[in-house]
Amino acid sequence: PTPQNDSRLLAMKLLPLGREEESSWTDGAWVEKPGYPVLDGSWIHPPGIGSRLPEFLFEEGHDKNRNDPPPVLYIGSGNDCHVRLDDAQLPSKVCRLLKQGRHWFLEALLPDGQVHLKGVPLTVGLQERLQDGDILSLLRPPTTDSSYRIRLSEEDNWYLESDRDYPNKYPGRFPCRSSLPEAPEAPEELRRLAWQTDQM
Repeated sequence: PTPQNDSRLLAMKLLPLGREEESSWTDGAWVEKPGYPVLDGSWIHPPGIGSRLPEFLFEEGHDKNRNDPPPVLYIGSGNDCHVRLDDAQLPSKVCRLLKQGRHWFLEALLPDGQVHLKGVPLTVGLQERLQDGDILSLLRPPTTDSSYRIRLSEEDNWYLESDRDYPNKYPGRFPCRSSLPEAPEAPEELRRLAWQTDQM
């Protein structure tokens, strides 16, 4: 299987530093839905020749994820990480990428300043907003073979436009959590029915 967008423009990408485009989708090496919890529209490609980092792509606005809560992606050596790095120098979870509204953020999970963004060590727990072309380094000191270039585009947010409706034929993964930033208020009769059901 391949992503829905053959142009592959509408996706958040992690490319090993030195690569400008992702590997060919015809090489048969891309793996869908790595890590846990499983995220539809996520893909990973094993490291290429001369690289120690895998490529990663998250397709935003995918039919199966556009109504889900915003994604949270973990990077580390753990088997449950979405971007798993086969490196004994790295702990099970190094950092995480998360989407809030129209923007992606990076949060370091290690207190020793190991994770760098644009050459600056990150404070654990503080979320830094990402820009297209930012360099994420996973080892200290930052080195080319342990760094990603982050590729983002404002066009990726096409599915968030409030004046457009894109119905989802797939049920939400977490029906108890709304994926809308501001959910509309429930009608009075629905609230009354919910209250009556609770009294039963």
